[in-house]
Amino acid sequence: MRLKKIWDLLLNTVEVYIPSVVFLVMFIVFVIEIFGRYFFDHPFTWSFEVSSLAYVWVVVLGACYTTRRHEHVTFALIYEKFSSKGKLVADCLGNLLVIIAFIIALYPSYDYIMSYHTSYTPVLRITFDIGFMPFLVSMVFITGHLIYDTVNDIRKLVSRKNNLDENITNDAI
Repeated sequence: MRLKKIWDLLLNTVEVYIPSVVFLVMFIVFVIEIFGRYFFDHPFTWSFEVSSLAYVWVVVLGACYTTRRHEHVTFALIYEKFSSKGKLVADCLGNLLVIIAFIIALYPSYDYIMSYHTSYTPVLRITFDIGFMPFLVSMVFITGHLIYDTVNDIRKLVSRKNNLDENITNDAI
């Protein structure tokens, strides 16, 4: 039970708390830039960098949370026409496609981001690998969520098949 609490804390930290704090920082920097530009007639050069990097962090880490909560955008026009078994099969196939794509893209993405280790932002001199590392974190977390969901969907499909087989056997007796 203690391990589950630690895991939940890790998930919430990466997917909720960090993006929330980073969004707050992004908003504060945005307001500071507005005041600097329009009230003091002095725009800040660093605010664009902070806002851009913060936006990347918020979007990619927030995507992990929406995947966990099943609140991401879906195209349900055809999906809603499926039976419950058809929806489970469609979920499994869609999840497997994304899982395979993310696993294939994981190392090339890591390699590409690490190639920016010596590149710095112009004003604050932050390395770009720090700025874009949340993309790798989100790939790992989203892949984990999708694997978990796929295993659960397969279990549901197998249990439904077993329930149907039992019902057919009981009806035959």
